[in-house]
Amino acid sequence: MILGTWPLWWGVHEFPTIPYVPLIENFSPWVDPLVTIALLIGLVAGVLFPNQKTWWCIPVLCSTCWLVLASQQRLQPWVWHGGLIVLSWQLFSPRTASRWWLVILVTIYICSGISKLDLAFAHELGPTLLAGLLQSLGLGAMSRLWSPTIWHTISLALPAGELLVGILVAIPRTRNMGLILAMIMHGLLISALGPWGLNHSAGVLLWNISCTGIAFGLLVQHRQYQPSSPQIESLLPNAENLKTPSRPLFSFPENVRHLVMASLLWLPALLVLFDLGAPWTGWAVYSMRSDKVTLYLTEDDLQKLPPSLQKWVEPGFPEGHCADLDHLHRLALNHWTLNELKAPMPPQKSFSMAVIQHLIEAYALERPLVAIGHPSSRWSAVRTWSCQ
Repeated sequence: MILGTWPLWWGVHEFPTIPYVPLIENFSPWVDPLVTIALLIGLVAGVLFPNQKTWWCIPVLCSTCWLVLASQQRLQPWVWHGGLIVLSWQLFSPRTASRWWLVILVTIYICSGISKLDLAFAHELGPTLLAGLLQSLGLGAMSRLWSPTIWHTISLALPAGELLVGILVAIPRTRNMGLILAMIMHGLLISALGPWGLNHSAGVLLWNISCTGIAFGLLVQHRQYQPSSPQIESLLPNAENLKTPSRPLFSFPENVRHLVMASLLWLPALLVLFDLGAPWTGWAVYSMRSDKVTLYLTEDDLQKLPPSLQKWVEPGFPEGHCADLDHLHRLALNHWTLNELKAPMPPQKSFSMAVIQHLIEAYALERPLVAIGHPSSRWSAVRTWSCQ
């Protein structure tokens, strides 16, 4: 996945880099390549010598922390997912860590499904994903016969199905079925987001492929260790009934280690549930619960941009009460970053505003217009707009 989004991790690019810690921004150009190499070496070492986890887990986690602190855009959902997996492998025995992988997968499905289960998704992004799936399956002609009501209703089936899969995986009696459905679900997502559908970035596709592999591995393990009385099996890890003893990390009690994992996994999800925090760390993927931020430029400001940026500018009219302003050009920020960095922009408003502020200062833009679409109502799908 890092190789699939290589420009994001290596080299100098024109798209603005927004760090979490501005103080390390001056060191990033020459430190980031070294840290990226250390991260890749650590990952290879983990594949070759998984039991020597102290020697590769800690370098991988430290390298990832540095790279993310140096660029907010690197905190993609799959980076957060992978970091939690590596952390669990470092904190616990392999058997206990794999139980946490199951908990992480269930949390992703349930939180992602809940974040999209509203009319806003059904009216905005849901039909787009559904159209991509039908197109990839060669059923695009069928969709022309559907009314908007059918489109919106079937679109809601996508997050509802994801939520159902999460619940089935969480229940021991239905776990086998849930993991099989999870693999089918990821296969359909790969089809919808792949080159025959919406043609999304490689990182998104590879993350779905990796989740399919994790689901398959957990299915094999669950069938191998399935107890005779599955109704008493708990989803959460329990060291007392695991065959592989847990090796303590340093001197931390096991309860503290479980608390660390639970906090990192569930606190961001709870914040997003109340429209707080970063959507991606709370598994609100493709949710409509984020602000839409768009930059519009006048003709004079447009001429100040270099040719490499002007190709991402297209005519457009602001939405909301700014719509009466004409002769403006919209800068397609997400298309720009997908082309240059092979990764989407984080959905939070603060990141988009930081990118826009960087462009205003770098190119001395005098009359930019920023249109902000506030999160859509869950029940009416209405998005209110403001401009500044």
